[in-house]
Amino acid sequence: MAPGAELPQYKVIVNPTDGSTASEVATLHAVYLAKLSGARLLPVYVVDEAAARRAGVNIRRAVDDMRRKGQDVLSGVQDLAAQQGVVVEPLLVEGQTAPTILGIAEERDASLIVMGATAYSDIERLLARAISVSEEMLRGAPCPLLIVRGTRSTDV
Repeated sequence: MAPGAELPQYKVIVNPTDGSTASEVATLHAVYLAKLSGARLLPVYVVDEAAARRAGVNIRRAVDDMRRKGQDVLSGVQDLAAQQGVVVEPLLVEGQTAPTILGIAEERDASLIVMGATAYSDIERLLARAISVSEEMLRGAPCPLLIVRGTRSTDV
């Protein structure tokens, strides 16, 4: 390491979440890093209507279910962050998952994105999507990206 190298300073951490085990574990890491660094945490749940259309399910019901699940997931993240004294701004948004998250990270000048390794939406799992959201994020992230494996271990 070069002498005088500066450590990164996290100001905004984007945490895409879908309620899966992997994203829950990633959220624990995101909250921890936000607490240590004093960063603002932006948990993001994307309601992807296009994924519902591709799956051929009842789109209106699927979107309503995704919105309800998103509100529940974001409420849980908000509670956890509040317990740790972390400033949190939950975002429930509509759009295509990876492009929407990448846009938010760029617009909000994210310092870091923390997400689970298997971040598929429920509908995308049904479609056996070839490329995961985390792979798409890796290719387009405007800032450092931490992809967390979906294990419950709290040993880092």
